Amino acid sequence: MKDKTTLFEYLYENLKEQIVSGRIKCGESLPSMNSVSEQYNIGIRTVKDVFRALSSEGYIKTEERKAAVVIYSDNKDSQESAVKYVLERKSFIVEVYQTMALLMPELFCFSSQVCGQKYLDLWEKSLSRSKKKDTQSRWSVASDFLYDILEKSNNLLFRDLFVSLEVYARLPLFSSHDGFIELVDTKSIGNSMWVMESLLTGNRSEIIYRFGLMYDAVINAIQKYLDIMAEKNPNVEEGEYDYSWAAERGREHYYTQIARELIDKIGSGIYKPDTFLPHEAELSEQYGVSVSTVRKAILMLNELGFAKTFNAKGTKAMLQNKEMAMKSIKNKKYKRDTLMYLSALQLMTITVKAAAESAFQNIDKDVINELDEKMSCHDSINLDCIQECINKYVSLRPLKTILEETGEIIYGGYYYAFYRDGSQAANLLNFKSQKAFECLKHGDKKGFAAKTSECYGHILKIVRDYLIGYGLTEAKNFVVPE
Repeated sequence: MKDKTTLFEYLYENLKEQIVSGRIKCGESLPSMNSVSEQYNIGIRTVKDVFRALSSEGYIKTEERKAAVVIYSDNKDSQESAVKYVLERKSFIVEVYQTMALLMPELFCFSSQVCGQKYLDLWEKSLSRSKKKDTQSRWSVASDFLYDILEKSNNLLFRDLFVSLEVYARLPLFSSHDGFIELVDTKSIGNSMWVMESLLTGNRSEIIYRFGLMYDAVINAIQKYLDIMAEKNPNVEEGEYDYSWAAERGREHYYTQIARELIDKIGSGIYKPDTFLPHEAELSEQYGVSVSTVRKAILMLNELGFAKTFNAKGTKAMLQNKEMAMKSIKNKKYKRDTLMYLSALQLMTITVKAAAESAFQNIDKDVINELDEKMSCHDSINLDCIQECINKYVSLRPLKTILEETGEIIYGGYYYAFYRDGSQAANLLNFKSQKAFECLKHGDKKGFAAKTSECYGHILKIVRDYLIGYGLTEAKNFVVPE
């Protein structure tokens, strides 16, 4: 298990970055504390502590029964601080924009296809009215449209991912330079409205084409202004890579991580149903946590139906039955956990295509032979092996971070727990994964990417249909990307 920041630190840094970067401007209101609590899956007490800290440091103003208002503004000192920030991350910021260019057009495209025509019709009117406005205003409307369309996808991760990338990339800092937005509009062979209107057409090729032009123009403009800033500030040295995305926010408790790892092992057959799990003291030593933390994890397994504890005897592994599945789905905490899992599968189905193509060029014959050997082991999960290889050889560090964070939610063998015939399901997934590997071995980049994506799409469909059958109607919102 990897160390994670506390929920307070995560929320504080996230909101602070949105304020400092200009995403939330001076004079604008923050969402209510209850909305923030629900959106970030963080307790209301922690949210109150974060708001109090931001207020004491001069970022926001809070009044009882009123929305918190941003009071931080771009003065000379903050501008100098922002310039120093981007120069210390010069190459990383470019990588973040390159990662956005790879992933976001596909996510925008998919979101536009699932959000519904009525919703698109409303935005069509808004975009049409914006054509008569100045360039800055058009970009503001375009930005709102993109955030909103990701929100309407019903995926719990799409919008959050976009926020994390944009906050790190500090676009408002660059866009405040004279001529920046005009330069991007010109390079895009049109303007921001022309790009946004592609999402109304439903034409994937046109959407990818227009957004590709836009991101190429943005990256070129960013590189230009970074070079100008570096010339004016030659003494600022680049620091260490520090982009992060806390995709699992709200689930950072160690006992939750332990519980999910145990479910993973139960589902994949490492701990067979109706056999005893290791004793609490043994698990405590294995995970390097206290016995009380292990007991919380065991309690979670009992609540979800993946284990049953017998006094003075121990805890037996179980596969979740229909009754326990329906019970856990009605539990607010576990219901959101399940929807997050579906969101991660959907996100990975889309992003792994670009990641596999990116990694492909760095995978040589020696790596392929090593991967073949790993997949030949009797207890291996082929998709896990392939994903590990992709993560290792993608060139863009932010993309690797995103894959790893999404993978933390998915856990390779976790979904097997949804089957009574786990071995048969495992064989089918391994067969599909083997097809992806064959494409890799024969130098078929597109096939490798498509087949790997198909594996995650297969898992998403099976688990989604299972959950719909047990009464989780929200699961119907998770369309399998083509």
